Amino acid sequence: MPQTLRSTQTAHRLPRHAGRLSLLSLALLLACSKPDHFAQGQQSLSKGEYATAVVELKNAAQAQPDSLEVRIALADALERTGDTLGAEHQLRQALKSTPKDELVPRIALLMLDRMDVAKLDQEFHDRKLSTPAANSELHAVLALGHLALQHPDKAREELKDVTPSPTASLAKAQLLLADGQREKALAELEAVNAQGPANWWVLRATSRVQSSLGQREQALKTIQKAHEAAPWNRGLIGEYGEALLNAGRIEEATAQRDKLRKQAPGYFWTQYLNAALMARAGRYEEAHASALKVLAGVPDHLPATLIAASAELQKGETLMAEKRLLSIGKKHPNSIQRIQLLAQSYLRSGRLNDANDMIRNGLALDAENKQLLSLKADVALQRRDARLATQALEALLKSDPKDAYSLLRMAELQGGKSEATLGLLQRAAEATTDQGLQDRIIATVLRLGKPAEARKFAEDMVKAQPEQAQTRLSLAAVLRAQGDADGARKQVQTVLDKNPAYAPALSALELLASNEAQRAELLTRYAQAVKTKGSPAQTFMAYAAQLERAGQTDPSPLSVLEQGLSQFPDDIQLRDTVVEAYLLAGKPEKAISTAESGASANNAPATAVALLATTYQRLGKQSPALEAWRKAVAASPLRNDWKLQLAEMEAGANRHNEAASLLRSLLTSHPTDARAYRALALLVAKDKPSEAISVAKQMGQQEKLKNEALLLEGEVLLRQGKLDDALKQYSEAVKAGAIPAAAIARISVLDQAKRQPAAESELATLLRNLPKHPGVLQFAAQRAMANGQVEASLDYWKRAVELAPNNGALLNDYAWALVQSKKPGAVEVAQQAVAMTGNHPNAMDTLALALAQAGKQEAATKLLRSAFNLAPTVPSIRLHLASALNASGDKAGAAELIKNLRPEQLNADDKAALSRLRGA
Repeated sequence: MPQTLRSTQTAHRLPRHAGRLSLLSLALLLACSKPDHFAQGQQSLSKGEYATAVVELKNAAQAQPDSLEVRIALADALERTGDTLGAEHQLRQALKSTPKDELVPRIALLMLDRMDVAKLDQEFHDRKLSTPAANSELHAVLALGHLALQHPDKAREELKDVTPSPTASLAKAQLLLADGQREKALAELEAVNAQGPANWWVLRATSRVQSSLGQREQALKTIQKAHEAAPWNRGLIGEYGEALLNAGRIEEATAQRDKLRKQAPGYFWTQYLNAALMARAGRYEEAHASALKVLAGVPDHLPATLIAASAELQKGETLMAEKRLLSIGKKHPNSIQRIQLLAQSYLRSGRLNDANDMIRNGLALDAENKQLLSLKADVALQRRDARLATQALEALLKSDPKDAYSLLRMAELQGGKSEATLGLLQRAAEATTDQGLQDRIIATVLRLGKPAEARKFAEDMVKAQPEQAQTRLSLAAVLRAQGDADGARKQVQTVLDKNPAYAPALSALELLASNEAQRAELLTRYAQAVKTKGSPAQTFMAYAAQLERAGQTDPSPLSVLEQGLSQFPDDIQLRDTVVEAYLLAGKPEKAISTAESGASANNAPATAVALLATTYQRLGKQSPALEAWRKAVAASPLRNDWKLQLAEMEAGANRHNEAASLLRSLLTSHPTDARAYRALALLVAKDKPSEAISVAKQMGQQEKLKNEALLLEGEVLLRQGKLDDALKQYSEAVKAGAIPAAAIARISVLDQAKRQPAAESELATLLRNLPKHPGVLQFAAQRAMANGQVEASLDYWKRAVELAPNNGALLNDYAWALVQSKKPGAVEVAQQAVAMTGNHPNAMDTLALALAQAGKQEAATKLLRSAFNLAPTVPSIRLHLASALNASGDKAGAAELIKNLRPEQLNADDKAALSRLRGA
């Protein structure tokens, strides 16, 4: 028993001991299986998976907060994600636990990369590191900071005692560059590169110097190497993109911009590249918006300033462009591009002396600058100084005898000297492949009355460039002008056979389609075009319009537009057209969703938000419309038309203070915009009449707006019921030359004061003085109709539209007068108005009433439904549709439409019609 017992006890002890060993082994195994965050972070870092690396290394730093190795690795990862502040923080944390001089220059470089130069200088200017190499490196970085702020003397001070290093050489090179010693600067950098593989920031600096020396191809290669050495660096992506753009490699530059958009949509380089690309593509609104975002962070950035000012000049905002260009004059007085833009601005605003002075300053810096010499000729031509213009053009041709534009302008200047002129035009034609110039040359030859020579010019251009589509279209235009439509059509067909998607050729074919067979061919060509790769968004819109005119439904115009939008989701004009088509088809939900998807897309332009605002507004959704307009204005704060719209919306929502604030900001930013003064004065006229008068007087301080200011002051007085004061004010405006507006205003006030004889007398005088002024005749027509003088009214209307046959609004008013007087011809005139106004709801409404009056009730109802779909909030259109539905027996539909109509929204005739409907 004892023996057995002992062996049993042993048997029990062994398993228990074995159990303890197993748990220990398990604990060891678990400890070994814990993730090594540092190792995994380094592995992710080496693979370029920077976000993952940051996560792993942050975990490692939590576990080992005093590890220098971990902190440096985490700083590397953070820097590669663009978080230079985070990287700096990690290096400072490392310094706390492990004082190491070598980390200080690295911290300084991160601060310099962020352009936090003031703080950099404040913290490190007097800092002396114990390690000589680190101390030298720190002060070289400080020198770079001073050079960035254009303080060369401070940079020299920092570089006094530095030892040779890549950073020191970089600083010395930039100092040489600032001193104008560009060749020595390049030699300094090349010496650094010769010592071994250069780091990315030395390569970047080398590229900048090469670029300043005009070595653009070499500079591009160098910045590409820098980018390849540090592909994570966002600044390098931006500079590389800019270099590609300057080299004309647009697709590659766009790819760099798109890469930055994904990584950092609000980053300086992202916005600048986008601004430059949009400007290059002629998309000035988007270029302007992006340039302003650049300038919000870097107000003195010259290239962004030039883009913004150029866009403002394109939009006619010369005052804003001038202010912007003058503001950077102190820092960039010798920028030729700035001088050119200022000269253009002065020229456009008629300030010829200022333009001339600016051109003279520019030519003192660059005597052979073509743009400035060309502007000099422009100034001379505006002054009618043919001698000075000829001198400027001769100077251009002396430096470049094959300057086609100057040859063309010299020919235009010579005018009637046909043989000499033809010789110049011949030289110009031989010197250029620019289609715009070629077309202008041919047009000039035609103006000289030389059709045969024009044809020969065009044929020679085709022979010289047989594969150039536009030269054939120029020849087609000449053939068409000579009455050879078949020859013209063959040239256009040749172009489309080679390139079915070439939009100008499709437009030319449309001009030549004069019968059913040719119109059928046009539709076939468009159908082929939209199936061809490379067809632009405009082609889809043009094809849809052609289908609409032809009344075809297979394919439907809307389906073609939808197809186009699926291919070009960023094209705002196409999206706008699709929204309009949905509204016309009575699909408001689809219209809203289409506008919303454009506005909610990544990096959606402000124009997409404005489209959404307009769509809400048209459908009577005032609250979301107001919110969308606020977003659009915030995204593009210099769009004065949008600010005016937002102010109107704010006022409509009884937010008068907000509206007034917006309008006052407009007076500051756009002091020559008459609309802002008028809107503000009329906004405050009721409650603050003295302020309204003050606004009108403030407007009068602008030389260009003096007459309009006098008229505005008269309108304010009229709204206050001060008829005599208003009459006096309008008399002042007449004396100042505000004719015919002030005279018309006087007559209206006299009518309002029941002084008809005086009104009749003044109108007779006005008609004698301006018998062929469409606006005067329009006023006379409206007044005669209001006084029951139907025949006289129609006579005035007829004379007005004969003088302005392309004025859609005038045609619509004439058609309305014909409808009111139940005279023949209303349908034909109304159809012209609809064609001229592009399906404006008011014109459609007029045509519908004319059709109904002509007994075409079904067509009238259909057209009224379309007008209502486009403008469901317009009371008169709603009423007219209700009347049509009621007449067709749809009394429930009519009742629904007039349910919320208020009589005060309607004119006298429509009030009576509403009363009849409600009593039916």
